[in-house]
Amino acid sequence: WLEHELRASGYDHIAFDGPTEDCDAVLVRAGSPRPHPTHIDQWRARGLGVAISPNMYVEHGVYAVERAIARLVARGCSRIAVALWPGRSPVLIAPIRHGAPIVGFLDDAAQAFDTHLGLPSHPFGDGIVALRPDALIALHESDLARCRNTGLPTELVDLEEARAHEVDHALREAVHGETLAHPRVDRG
Repeated sequence: WLEHELRASGYDHIAFDGPTEDCDAVLVRAGSPRPHPTHIDQWRARGLGVAISPNMYVEHGVYAVERAIARLVARGCSRIAVALWPGRSPVLIAPIRHGAPIVGFLDDAAQAFDTHLGLPSHPFGDGIVALRPDALIALHESDLARCRNTGLPTELVDLEEARAHEVDHALREAVHGETLAHPRVDRG
């Protein structure tokens, strides 16, 4: 998804994990060893755009969400609501930015006129009525039963196996999460 972000920002020749002779941007993938910050500064000083995938949790989560959305869309669904689970919504930022048919969030902690990631957020029962979804995505197994009880097609995106602050095993240090709302994609 970050490669798509770079291309949308105007980069044509993207190198992976380190610069090449003819690249105009570098995408450091989540599973790759992290370059030293001075190298990143040097790449940017050369005029290269640099995007760094935050961590495996988010990267794998984005792809899992995109697959779940694709399965629902293939079934004819076009209004998908997401049962929100604390700390798991960053995996939805890229799909929402790229036009996924997500109409809002079902969040028991939501108050009147709440939004999340720019979309309406309602308590579960009220959200089914207000958002009129034709499908649901559960971000946690705990929400799966009540999503299915609505009778709507439901997909589970189970992120329980990965943690947002997991250790980057290549470097043996904690991965420092970067905000996904502004994924360090910049020009010169």
